[in-house]
Amino acid sequence: MARLALFTILLACWIAPGESAGQRLQGKPDLIGVSGYYGYATAVGKNGAVYKYDRRKRTWKRQTVSETSTLLRVAMLGRSDIWALAGNGRVLRLRRGRWSLLQGIDKGSYRGFARAGRGRGAVVGNGGAIYHLVRGNWSKFYASPIKKDLYAVARVGRGGNERFIAVGKGGAVIALSGIGRSVLGDMEITKSKQDLVAIAACRGYRAEAVAVGRDVVVRSRRGGTWKNLTTAPWALNGVALRCRRGRVTHVYGVGKKSVLEYNVKTGAWHNHPMPDVDTLRGIAWLDRRRLVVVGDKGSTAIVAIKNLGKTWNLLGMAAAVLPRYPKATKMCSGRVYVRRRGHLSWVRYATSAKREAVKEFFERRLGAKNLQSTKHADTWRHPKAKPTRVLSVQPVGTMVRMPKRCKVPPGTTTIIETSRFPR
Repeated sequence: MARLALFTILLACWIAPGESAGQRLQGKPDLIGVSGYYGYATAVGKNGAVYKYDRRKRTWKRQTVSETSTLLRVAMLGRSDIWALAGNGRVLRLRRGRWSLLQGIDKGSYRGFARAGRGRGAVVGNGGAIYHLVRGNWSKFYASPIKKDLYAVARVGRGGNERFIAVGKGGAVIALSGIGRSVLGDMEITKSKQDLVAIAACRGYRAEAVAVGRDVVVRSRRGGTWKNLTTAPWALNGVALRCRRGRVTHVYGVGKKSVLEYNVKTGAWHNHPMPDVDTLRGIAWLDRRRLVVVGDKGSTAIVAIKNLGKTWNLLGMAAAVLPRYPKATKMCSGRVYVRRRGHLSWVRYATSAKREAVKEFFERRLGAKNLQSTKHADTWRHPKAKPTRVLSVQPVGTMVRMPKRCKVPPGTTTIIETSRFPR
């Protein structure tokens, strides 16, 4: 009976759902590129901005680097092996906790950067400039057959089918083989005349790749053949893919203040607005189920995808990873099962801070659109339709009563995180 009563009380948290929200970093840096690695992420932007996301602390922390120019691209090969490209061609590398500068690229304007294991990498830029990594040093590809500006590059395929595909102005595409050894460049033709500013590829020995701008074009698994997949509602700045056996099933793009999803099977676009963010510039997989997006004025968000592509669930930073109050102590947690309805999981924290101070802390990070304040509690619900995460701030002795084992001191403020997992 006690468990059923607790479930009934917690279920009331889902009566008035609200919208999802993103999170702004302190100082509001303009972020352009992002890369993820098993729950960790690195974002780069203007004025040498470098931020690392820690999945354990669930926070972004600025990194100290010597570069002050704009950083456009970043690649994470590991938690402590990170590469970043500046627009002037300078390449930074984080290794063993220290940032170092890799020389060898002539001064110019560069936009694209890709990195793979075993010392392979490529940098592309204006006028068809191409550099590749040879034994830790950058070497220029002088025999490049392309003279158009290149904006992005990505590794496609594995083994003998490995290519570094660069895309650029007016739908220009060049496929580079032999990166790290003797490079060969083959021009490939797309029907698109629009600028292609970003590219991503599926994993596998033979895999498809997708390049985006205003048009969305896909490269065949057999290589060399491109076709127009669709036209985006507006120009996209970044792209990420969900694939199955080397074939694209879903395309995720960022542009303006939203995330766009394209279902290859149905041919339909879905727009998922992100409240409280500015123009989004970069997108990458944070882990197998979540995307991380970044943009202007410190805009960041974590996007969770439910049921592996069958149902889209846009949570934002606030709902996917609820922030923790720094002075709160975990008192207890539990799980309530209800037959044929899944279960509720809850965690209760306590702090000596006043309710108003705790509310102000979460309001700065979660926004006010999701907030519902009453005489007894302040509650945030995410997402709007069917909330799966709820955070409630309330003084001890009001509303939800928890088991005695929690041993919450009187006169404190409690923070309750509740998660709903339907069957």
